[in-house]
Amino acid sequence: MISKKEFQTLSDQYAVVPLVETILADLHTPVSIYLTLRSETAPSFLLESVEPDERIGRFSFVGTDPLLMIKAKGDAIDIESNGTTERRRGKILDVLEEFSDRYRNVAEHEQQGFAGGFLGYFGYDRVNEIEHIPLHPVSEQDVPDAMFGLFQSVVKFDHLHQLLTVTHNVIIEKRRPLDGQYDLGVKILKEILERLGRPPLINNSFHCDLDSVGDGADRNAYCSAVARAKEYIHEGDIFQVVLSRRVQVPFSGDPFPVYRALRIINPSPYLFYLDFGPVKLIGSSPEVLVRVQDRTVTVMPIAGTRKRGKTGEEDKHLEEELLLDEKEAAEHVMLVDLGRNDIGRVSEFGTVHVPLFKRLKRFSHVMHLVSEVQGKLKEHSTSIDAMRACFPAGTVSGAPKVRAMEIIHELEPVRRGIYAGAVGYLGFNGALDTCIAIRTVVAANSMLTIQAGAGIVADSVPEQEYKETENKAQALLDALAVASNGLLKIHSGGNSGGQP
Repeated sequence: MISKKEFQTLSDQYAVVPLVETILADLHTPVSIYLTLRSETAPSFLLESVEPDERIGRFSFVGTDPLLMIKAKGDAIDIESNGTTERRRGKILDVLEEFSDRYRNVAEHEQQGFAGGFLGYFGYDRVNEIEHIPLHPVSEQDVPDAMFGLFQSVVKFDHLHQLLTVTHNVIIEKRRPLDGQYDLGVKILKEILERLGRPPLINNSFHCDLDSVGDGADRNAYCSAVARAKEYIHEGDIFQVVLSRRVQVPFSGDPFPVYRALRIINPSPYLFYLDFGPVKLIGSSPEVLVRVQDRTVTVMPIAGTRKRGKTGEEDKHLEEELLLDEKEAAEHVMLVDLGRNDIGRVSEFGTVHVPLFKRLKRFSHVMHLVSEVQGKLKEHSTSIDAMRACFPAGTVSGAPKVRAMEIIHELEPVRRGIYAGAVGYLGFNGALDTCIAIRTVVAANSMLTIQAGAGIVADSVPEQEYKETENKAQALLDALAVASNGLLKIHSGGNSGGQP
């Protein structure tokens, strides 16, 4: 950790100065760290990452006790800090950009991933901050449209080197004595280290009623919506639209066991548990929404899906079927082009390229075709500008994007809420990393909500598209069943017979 003298020198140059300590992690796991540090009265998060065909990611991140929370519902923006609430009217992306500008001048230190800043979610319906899309009149989820916490303290778990790095970011207040700010930062850092030595608080009280999950009428309504969407496609309104459907399950108790089950059943590049009080998000998203790192903007469209095979032979057959499917290939190319167009709006001319095209990646219950699109962020553009340009992803809306969203508004029976929005962070250093809020459980008001969609094109078969939504939701339903059974009889990888 830097000395008080070094801190004073850095505080003359920077708005945020990190204090850092590293210890051995051989007695800890990311889950145990989270259960040790979380509080029933303060927002908290756990982020993990596992790439396809790997068993474990390099880093996990835990944070709690944010300095402030920003919540958006309708045009009201509430900024909560120290027991007080400031209400504004407007757009939460503008507020995030304002605070980010205030704290962006951060003293750099060698730390990969999230080391402090804003973290939270941005629901699909906030698209009306960016495009003039009407809000659906029916909303089943009485939760904020978007919520972000400003987390000064973050614990990073390095799985490769078995190290824990604890960072506390001191936000410099020029009118207060620097010695006191340094001493308080050190005190907070030591308190976190002391808390890490305590036993985790485990609560397995979770229970849900999966018997309430229906089908029948929902299947008929979804297939009718697909048929109407195909009419719009044949009439030339759109090339593709993503229609989703929702499953809701009553629950009681602490939903964290659902995350514990999901991270084993469906390991994904974006694993997250966000506890924001009355709203909790449990996710295993496979798809980047937009990432900005060292001014490189990245999106990774996923389009083209098959279920996983029960045997290696069946898995290989399904892979070949997917790669040879002209419908899936055309849909994928269209969404890659849409990603190129989105990134091009905030990238320097001539820098947009596709380093990875139509690569097959396997997940626990499905396999997908994945591409990567990158560009160099324009000189005067920000990470929030990249978010505005790319939200929502074409892979959860359609093409052309605005008309597809209007048709979603018409054909889906309720607001999407958090589904198909974004979950991620905007660091003190300006780095942005967000995933699409898919393969996600929303726990709020004693109800668990799961939503899954399928891309509808001209030759879509309604029953097959409905089956695709079932395949995508299955890992989440499996996790609910395991968690409700006390985390017994858990099997990693779901349909894993064909996994390498």
